[in-house]
Amino acid sequence: IHRDGHDSVRSLDDQGLIGVTRHIADDTEAMGFNPYRKFKAKPADIVSVVVAIAVSIALVAWAFFG
Repeated sequence: IHRDGHDSVRSLDDQGLIGVTRHIADDTEAMGFNPYRKFKAKPADIVSVVVAIAVSIALVAWAFFG
């Protein structure tokens, strides 16, 4: 398969530059996201889950008992 002559990476490779690598950055690279970091729940996380469950129970009770 022949590539288009305007492909910048291919043009660099044709010039004989060694060590040219293609790297596609993902959306979390610049932020330093570490997917292997151990999760540590903060008190605000626990409070928000408890509040969400309480609101859900209240809405279900309101739907059943009007």
